[in-house]
Amino acid sequence: MGLFDHATTSFVSTRLPPAPFLVPVIIDALGKSETYKDVVEVVPGEADLYCGRSVKQHGGLVLTGDSDLLVHDLGADGSTSFFKDIDHQPDNSDGLHSLIYYPTTIADRLSLPQSHGLRALAFEMIMDGHGTFRKLLGQSITLKTINMHEDQYLDFLKPYNALSQSTTDSANRSSGYPCQFMNFLHTLDPRISEWVFQFPSIARCTDSTASAAQLETNSIHVFLPFLVDCPIRTTAWEASTSLRQLAYGLLKNVTSTSEQEYCVFEHRRQNNINGKGYQLPNTPVTSGACTNLINLIEHLHHNFSRLPVPDRWIAFAVYQQVEWSSSAGKPVNSNFIVQKLPTLQTQTNLNNCAWDSLQFLAQVQGVFYSLRMLQQITGLLMSGGFERPCMKEASTLYDQLKSLPPLKDVPSFTCAVTLIHKIRAENMVQAAYNTLGIKEQRSLEVQETSENSRKKRKSGKNMAPKTPGRKQVNNSFELLEVE
Repeated sequence: MGLFDHATTSFVSTRLPPAPFLVPVIIDALGKSETYKDVVEVVPGEADLYCGRSVKQHGGLVLTGDSDLLVHDLGADGSTSFFKDIDHQPDNSDGLHSLIYYPTTIADRLSLPQSHGLRALAFEMIMDGHGTFRKLLGQSITLKTINMHEDQYLDFLKPYNALSQSTTDSANRSSGYPCQFMNFLHTLDPRISEWVFQFPSIARCTDSTASAAQLETNSIHVFLPFLVDCPIRTTAWEASTSLRQLAYGLLKNVTSTSEQEYCVFEHRRQNNINGKGYQLPNTPVTSGACTNLINLIEHLHHNFSRLPVPDRWIAFAVYQQVEWSSSAGKPVNSNFIVQKLPTLQTQTNLNNCAWDSLQFLAQVQGVFYSLRMLQQITGLLMSGGFERPCMKEASTLYDQLKSLPPLKDVPSFTCAVTLIHKIRAENMVQAAYNTLGIKEQRSLEVQETSENSRKKRKSGKNMAPKTPGRKQVNNSFELLEVE
């Protein structure tokens, strides 16, 4: 299908989500492109505000997927267009086509007050979600609801007030943060940036008042990318939790005293709406964890010094998966799929990968991204500007993480079999067991024993007669076990 083809709802709902690290990979590519690197800017806050300011000052069009841009102050000549409206007409040599929306023109046609524009109608829709368009339009023309709820209207406007260049410059000058720190903020991944800016002491270095306002409950919320893993198993992010906890702890320990008690809540698959909370370690514990990680990386890189640097990090990911599985009493996926290698010879794409392979690959991807989080946070600490000094272990760790491969080179589904061959050929699983000082788990034997035990338990139960030709199961997800 073409890039701008419109698929039916039923088709879209059955598709897998986009690649988990698509956005940061694109940002990395643009930053390294000779054509685009000088005209692309990653802003440390809501991009809508910066786009709105640019269009208001210079005119132009904002290409977006967010209809809220119509409510932003885009100026008299500002306009917006939506990704869903982009269409390609093969018979037309002009290329791509899209509808363009001019908020001021729309407001004029609706006879809305020039002082309020589409914001008046948007506020009416917020206050009365069940009102008819004719009713809401009439009330927005007379500013009925706005006059009745002025304070609520002012709160409604806060996320849409365009930034002024003088305000941003003033915030940057008065923040006291060094230039290196400000520049590094612009290199953070969006998922990392959004939780970093929840610390008020960091948010104040830009005009990110909206981010700072979220910290009234003294809690930081981290939204991790979606990993394609087995839906009935423990989320693949769990295998790399310790790495992310270290990243959270390193940042927390250098922020202001008033922010030392903040808790972090991770939002991942298989979590409730509140996320999974973590009490972050204090400085001595964080320092010890840094030292242990540094020693582990040095040990594994020394053991696999004959391999290219990216492959040494794969060995680290294997170790991380084996260590977590062993300590949590879970089957070691890496061990199992290496033993199962002959059956994977033809499985070169996602459509016929077994759940074990998918789960392991997702765990590897989770380890790499968690290391990237550590890499970016330690880099931010090295750029200075915090109230508390950074521990020396963080500097050593940052130097080690500089060799981490970019996200575009993180193993994907297209190279799953090649990855497993490499792990087996280099005895990475055995090396992980040797480093841990524990006996290798024979995953095939464990699984077969567990399967036989399960069958024996089920055979001893009084079961209702089965309908001929139809398998009866108590748990509908058991059907997923049939590979």
